[in-house]
Amino acid sequence: MKKLEVLTDEQLDLIEPHRQIWLDKFYKNQGIDKELAVKQIKWLYEFCGKKEPQIMFMDSPVGVDILLATIENKGQNIRANIRQSIEQNIWDNIRDNIWDNIGANIRANIEQNIWANIGANIWDNIGANIRDNIWDNIRDNIRDNIWANIGANIGANRQPRAFYGNCSDYGWMAFYDYFQSLNHFTDYDWTNFNQFKSLLDSGIYELVTLEGVCVACAMPKVLQDAENRLHNTEKAAVIFNDGFSMHFIHGVFITPELFEILKNGTYSFEDWVKEENEEIKSACLSFIEETKGSEALYRFLSAYLKEVDTYTDKKDEKHLNGTTRGMNIGVYTLFKGGYGEVELAFVRCYCPSTDRMFFLSVDPENTNAKDAIASLYRIPRKVANEIKYIQRQGERFSTVLTDKGNEILSAMGKEEISDLVHISGNDYFYKLTYEY
Repeated sequence: MKKLEVLTDEQLDLIEPHRQIWLDKFYKNQGIDKELAVKQIKWLYEFCGKKEPQIMFMDSPVGVDILLATIENKGQNIRANIRQSIEQNIWDNIRDNIWDNIGANIRANIEQNIWANIGANIWDNIGANIRDNIWDNIRDNIRDNIWANIGANIGANRQPRAFYGNCSDYGWMAFYDYFQSLNHFTDYDWTNFNQFKSLLDSGIYELVTLEGVCVACAMPKVLQDAENRLHNTEKAAVIFNDGFSMHFIHGVFITPELFEILKNGTYSFEDWVKEENEEIKSACLSFIEETKGSEALYRFLSAYLKEVDTYTDKKDEKHLNGTTRGMNIGVYTLFKGGYGEVELAFVRCYCPSTDRMFFLSVDPENTNAKDAIASLYRIPRKVANEIKYIQRQGERFSTVLTDKGNEILSAMGKEEISDLVHISGNDYFYKLTYEY
């Protein structure tokens, strides 16, 4: 097998589009293709040396559990409840859960085989970079933040799911699919890999693989925050086709009842104090701030916040040229406090000339108002020493760099631009020429 030691620029340019293709399989899924799923589940059982199963479909993990419980209890109305032509004694024929058997076969005959033939070939030279940008990125997006999180919050009394043959496989499959797309490893037999990829392409979310029966669950629709955590403040963050849904605030699961009182504004400070889970407490505060603003969050917790420091900034007259010639004074007050393990800090920003006041959340590690307000301003590390001046409008910043800074910025790559740092309060207010 010819060794692949370096990627061309054209091949490197394919990394991000290829990653997006696999993310779109999940985030832009069009539902389940049952005909393809049936075909590939039958292949999976044959591949693992098992008899062809009875295949059933449900629209959510909870639906799957209800179906299995119904079968196990041998209810009198099994046909009506699950709407499938299944014999009354089907559970007697389901002897074992075989997901470990299927997992062993996938590992030995696809994942480890392809690693031995292709993964080891490219790993030392180029594989680590591709893994970061495809395998790990997709795994973090889908398996760690969604598949595992949803399962963990449904309940403990669940039939074990197969750890292979579901959306948690997208990471490693996308990694090898990228190298297959380069048409370099043409002497490798991709047959089983392609069959397994077709199983994932059918739109299954997860499988329960049993002797004689396989239950497949369709994909949900999900909503996330900028850090790929399940999140939505308007409706459920996870919605399955049968109506089963789950609420998350920045990756933290909350009950529908809690979500409703947060949304309708009846959530009280007493409710918050009674909550025993610190993650849920923090999630509730995030919800209030995101939907009603920092001032509302400050008011919610004001009894537990103390004034720490105030800084008054007044600019020279020269900075008023071209403005409405207001007094150009800013008063910043740092408040800190919290309750239990939750630490909080806010800066109250006040303009005497307009009587405008608003609150901004800052890191509780800040000890003075000057550094606290400056911590909200961030700039690429490589040009942090090339700031000519800064202007601010509310929470929006406008930065003018020196000529040298502009040259450095124009030559910077995406990663360098994303490498942001804070500047000190002294530097920030020295460079801040006007705030309006």
